[in-house]
Amino acid sequence: MQPNAATADASSPTRCNRCNTELRATQDRMQTTEGFLCPPCANNLHAERTRAVQEQGQDVNYPMALLGALLGGTAGVLAWWLITVWTNTAFGLVAILIGIAVGKGATMLAGNKRSRGLQILSLIVAGSAFFYASFLVNRSFIQQALEQEGKEMALTVLPNPAMMVEVVALNFDFMSVLFLAITLWEAWKIPGPAKAS
Repeated sequence: MQPNAATADASSPTRCNRCNTELRATQDRMQTTEGFLCPPCANNLHAERTRAVQEQGQDVNYPMALLGALLGGTAGVLAWWLITVWTNTAFGLVAILIGIAVGKGATMLAGNKRSRGLQILSLIVAGSAFFYASFLVNRSFIQQALEQEGKEMALTVLPNPAMMVEVVALNFDFMSVLFLAITLWEAWKIPGPAKAS
């Protein structure tokens, strides 16, 4: 963050927005969203932002973050599944809500902290939620098809891993991979550490 030299209008002297020091025409200054800052105030602002970025990853409450991620994942799974059941169409785009809900839930319940650990936690929860939601969506269509054929076979809501893989694989295609990638990206991006500017 380097102060930029700028020329002030002689009729109205430019002042530092923080300390109110008059900034002469030849004096270095920095323009921010707060207005113009003198070099010492610009350095203080930079130090404050750097400290805030460092503190965001300290003392993260991971149990609460996990709870938030699970709640967000559950909300995303239910949204995708219910929209599918209601419309009788599998909108894969809705799956992206899972990544957003997981990332937001993890950061909110962790006290708006952000860290690499929260990113990894969110990634795991979002990926698991995506595959479980895919299972539920496919399960709904399988159940409908079986009912139309007059067959009675109830697929459990909590499957064993082998059954889950088999059901999810039924229509796992390029678009599924794309939606999974976007879901994971959202889950990774939201709790990511901010950078000092």
